[in-house]
Amino acid sequence: RRYALRLLNVVLGENMSSHLFQSVREKHGLAYSVNSSLQLFADTGVLAISAGVDTGRADRALDLIIRELNALKKNTVSARELEEAREYAIGSMLLALENPSGHMIWMGESILNYGRIIPPEEIVAGLNEVTVEDLHHLAGEFFRLERASLAVLTGAKSAISVPRIKTLLDAL
Repeated sequence: RRYALRLLNVVLGENMSSHLFQSVREKHGLAYSVNSSLQLFADTGVLAISAGVDTGRADRALDLIIRELNALKKNTVSARELEEAREYAIGSMLLALENPSGHMIWMGESILNYGRIIPPEEIVAGLNEVTVEDLHHLAGEFFRLERASLAVLTGAKSAISVPRIKTLLDAL
């Protein structure tokens, strides 16, 4: 499932074409930065969403993030969007492997996370097997309240109230 999760992360928030970037930043202007990131290990992992948001807009930004998660659960991405995510993931991996430090980091993470070096060809083959149905299924499995954690870091006393957070998260 790591290949499908990799592509779901690209669609969700890894780059400027992603759902989160286009909605939260471009369409609504609520964040300077918004993204998702993925860290996978042999036995666990995390898909994290982060956003730099003005404290007065935190509840609206969280609402939009949850809407994007729910949209990915409800609707399948288009074949074109999947292909663009696949091209991005493969291209960024191959670019990272072009310099010695990127290559060493990739090898070290592969050994630490999976106990072996996974050849780039195996990763490309795995990414090429992912279908829009795989992304839809994983979004439904992972974007659920019981799998979610939330941290709000702010210097302001009332960036977003706990009852409001609960209301927003209940929509997930």
